[in-house]
Amino acid sequence: MESIRNVVREGGSIIVVGSGGSGKTYTVEKVLKEENIGNDNDKEQVIRINGLFCRDDSSAVNMLKQKLNDDTKVVIVDFAETFTNGRQTLLYRLFENAGKRRFAVIVITRDVLLREKLEKRVRSRFSGVVVFIPNRNTYNMKSGRLLAEQSLCERERQLLKSRNEYDDDGSVSSSSNNKSIMDTLLKERINQLNL
Repeated sequence: MESIRNVVREGGSIIVVGSGGSGKTYTVEKVLKEENIGNDNDKEQVIRINGLFCRDDSSAVNMLKQKLNDDTKVVIVDFAETFTNGRQTLLYRLFENAGKRRFAVIVITRDVLLREKLEKRVRSRFSGVVVFIPNRNTYNMKSGRLLAEQSLCERERQLLKSRNEYDDDGSVSSSSNNKSIMDTLLKERINQLNL
């Protein structure tokens, strides 16, 4: 939560990742409430864009143009994976303006690979902060391992494939030769993801 709080206070951008029901949106709203942003008197301070309702970039960009003003402190984009297709105009404009106008952009998604799906021009404007919210109700080591496997970068996957550490179905091989290497890599990744 501290990373989210820092972005809210200082401006910039952050991606909040977690499975459905993990409390991503709740966590963000809790930080806003604690920071006294977007309360009943100052609702214009927060702009909320939801990918379930704005199904394309153009409608979301139009909504942003209408609502963005000098009082805006935070823009929240929930279900942001909706906006990773096409030219990614919404995310580009938000990340571009977050630094110039000193407001926070909080991108909420279920997609652990959202950052990798961003176009180069969009990614270059993103601050690079990603927070993972584990689903506390159903979290266990197996789901943590799965999330860690999903977050392996392409270079790591290629390395593991070259060592035959992936089965034909794409899952990590559990042969005894590969187990210690894979366990070490995944434990390191789980620690990086703060799970």
